[in-house]
Amino acid sequence: YYSYLGLAGLQLICSTLVIIFCRGTPRSRGYERVNKVKITNTDSMSSREKFEDLGKNIKTIIKNKYFWICVIYSITKHGVYFALFSLWGVPYLRDIYGEAKSKCVAVLMTGNAALMLGSLITPIIAKYIFHSRKWLLFFYSSASLIIALTLTILSYKEIEVEFNLNFVIFVALGIFFSGNGILFSLVKEYY
Repeated sequence: YYSYLGLAGLQLICSTLVIIFCRGTPRSRGYERVNKVKITNTDSMSSREKFEDLGKNIKTIIKNKYFWICVIYSITKHGVYFALFSLWGVPYLRDIYGEAKSKCVAVLMTGNAALMLGSLITPIIAKYIFHSRKWLLFFYSSASLIIALTLTILSYKEIEVEFNLNFVIFVALGIFFSGNGILFSLVKEYY
């Protein structure tokens, strides 16, 4: 419980530092525009015109078929992550292995730490190893599915597995669940 609060507190401190030190836009700091599409200057627009423009942009996004592929990916990926790492992880490990709750929580915290580490290394892996974000997302999804199927088969067949192997399994799952960071940049490229 306190470790989750500690991580949440660290996240709050980091986001507060970002708010304090990151001022303006990249263009106001002299950086080139990444997206070459002409952006409308909204400074002279009324609130009504801004909302109409926002509605038009939302319609454009919703009509794009690639957006929905990313939405389905994101929903299913987050669903599995939250189900395993927050709702069913401890009961699964406790019931299957008969271990103490604190030991099961340690496995899940290790997986969450791997998710954070994976979020840092995933863009590097996408750029230098896969040379593509979509193929890395495909690999991460395939690997997650294989691990989930392995867990299911091990549970169903009641095969004895050393409890400490779960640390390795959950670290791998944490890293493979970290692909959402590049998913959002992939969506941004469509627009």
